Amino acid sequence: MKIFLGSLEHDWEKVGTWAFPLGVASVAAYLFKFYPKTEIKLFKSPAEIISAIKAEKPTVVGLSYYCWVNQLNKRIFEITKQYSPDTLTVGGGPEFSSLNANEEGAKKFFSKHQDCDAFVVDSGEIGFKNIIDKFLKCDLDLNKFRQQTIAGCLVNNIFNENAVQIGGLIDGFVNLDSIPSPYLSGLLDEFFNQPYIPIIETNRSCPYECAFCAWGKKSKRVTTFSKERVILEIEYIGQRCTKTKILELADANFGLFPRDADIADKIYECSQKYSYPGYVDICWNKSNPELLLKIIKKFGKLTKYCASMQTLHQPTLDVVKRKNISWSELLKLHQELKKAELGMSTELILGLPLETKESHIETNKRMMDLETEIFNYNLHLLPGTVLDSQESRNRFVRRTAWRLFDMSFGIYEGRKVFDAEENVMETSTMSMADLRSFRFIHFLIQFMWSKKWYYDFLNLFKKINVHPLEVILRASQIITSPEHEINELYKDFSRDHNLELFDTKEELFDYWRREENFARLRSGDYGKLNYLYTYKILLEKQPAFNDFLYQVAKKIFSEAATKQSDLFLKQCQNVLDFSNNLQINLTNDDFIRSKIKMFEFDILTWRLSGHKDDLPCGNFQYEFYLSDTQESLIKSLFDQYKSHSKNLSLRKMSEQIAPENLFYQVRNLNKINL
Repeated sequence: MKIFLGSLEHDWEKVGTWAFPLGVASVAAYLFKFYPKTEIKLFKSPAEIISAIKAEKPTVVGLSYYCWVNQLNKRIFEITKQYSPDTLTVGGGPEFSSLNANEEGAKKFFSKHQDCDAFVVDSGEIGFKNIIDKFLKCDLDLNKFRQQTIAGCLVNNIFNENAVQIGGLIDGFVNLDSIPSPYLSGLLDEFFNQPYIPIIETNRSCPYECAFCAWGKKSKRVTTFSKERVILEIEYIGQRCTKTKILELADANFGLFPRDADIADKIYECSQKYSYPGYVDICWNKSNPELLLKIIKKFGKLTKYCASMQTLHQPTLDVVKRKNISWSELLKLHQELKKAELGMSTELILGLPLETKESHIETNKRMMDLETEIFNYNLHLLPGTVLDSQESRNRFVRRTAWRLFDMSFGIYEGRKVFDAEENVMETSTMSMADLRSFRFIHFLIQFMWSKKWYYDFLNLFKKINVHPLEVILRASQIITSPEHEINELYKDFSRDHNLELFDTKEELFDYWRREENFARLRSGDYGKLNYLYTYKILLEKQPAFNDFLYQVAKKIFSEAATKQSDLFLKQCQNVLDFSNNLQINLTNDDFIRSKIKMFEFDILTWRLSGHKDDLPCGNFQYEFYLSDTQESLIKSLFDQYKSHSKNLSLRKMSEQIAPENLFYQVRNLNKINL
């Protein structure tokens, strides 16, 4: 028996952030316990699995379904049936939960994915083994198999008898170590040869019930891999990983257990010993702030704590069953992180039930007051979640729209394939105009504030009692005026925003299939708007954008009820100049290691005070320098995301790096020379 397992990505003619295929590797490791002589091959590349299917005609093809590869998997199964009709095709992943793993949900899915024979709903390793057991008992006869009911699985028999077989949900593993480690068994060794990001699990599932999330919906019982196993895996990865500096933790709530402090110690130890990882991507738990603080400190600069609040609007939190870390606990945690010179970020969702324009602005303001990086997302309706249910749609959603998943496109066996997401664009409490108005505002928040490109400039306005968010809101209004050169960039942004507003995914597919539109995808000239336009400004329009910001400052200053003199505007010019010098020149792969610049104000001391002190006048000589660790990390990321498009390379890099790594360190030479 020959089995192909894929956790595929749209890697066609592009670069991206792609992780090791840990999920399917765990399925393979578990299956080997029972069928040790079975030939199992793992895949990330669609082109490679297509070639292998055509050449080898496998017995079974299993693919991990995620929303960003839904149509890609459909195409792979079509190709499988074309070249090997008797091959069993099996899907798995978070497409189903207890809410839609029923006859209605199964028929809806299989009617669109006709070439998928079965789907593993729960406990992937056990469910897939159950399928293999049953297929063997059916003597590899697909017609017999399609009539079987299999625990933890859905079976497609629509086109024979207009039926689906619904297997009941099954319990997961009590002892996760009963799944052999895909790393320690060598199953994943081949993937160290590519710039894939290693991903490890320390626990599974999620105890929370957020209505917008599909994570852990099948079981609220959190189970753990043994600490000893996790530590061995970290060491194993650290010794072998040379193609990336990033490590991803696959837990929904890292920091839930005291033992996570020991795991953090091991990761930091590997970083010191092997120069890997340079950055750790983590989804943090939101309870027990004391334990969280202890663990965060152990990572040092290797990661950043993300307090994913989603919203601070209590009626919304109640409806979506979200319980955030309390505000008082968050304030305390923020202060302790600040003392340790460690940052904090947050994620917010626009379009949640009962959220209003005013409450969303207020949430952003309050999180800015904590000096957090803020990342705003539109609500994406995920299959199997409460908010995707018809009842919830009827109650809260007035309109949705479809947009292309970033980089989720390609040509496979001569056919263009795209994957798209359905976003909420109008709710019972927010008009479409209100939601649309936030698109450019969110870009400015991420670009200027969260990614720090104009962080000091925004903080300067506190001197005249203007909130940083008010500066962004004002800039988003002024930029619409054609009298500013940068208005053309705003028009381009707005046109690209229209490409996120297709009424149906079929309309989206039709648009991007047209050769003139597809050519834009192929060139890398379209992608996540926030990152795309960040580097359009930094690489092409920065002088014009700086001039625009200075004009915004003049406008706000003229309207502010303040006794400040024109000294403020001179400080604006100095701070803008400081920001430009702070930025590492990303147009070249070889960086200037050190440079010295003069300023009329002591901007560095003001920054170190948390932007609270005044800016003394004088002649201040600063050295901007690059640390060895920074240079190593950035060069590694340049290699990992190297492509024909500098903009594309930089925006993919920026998704996986803390903002401070893209800025010089600074020291005051006046004080050193005293």
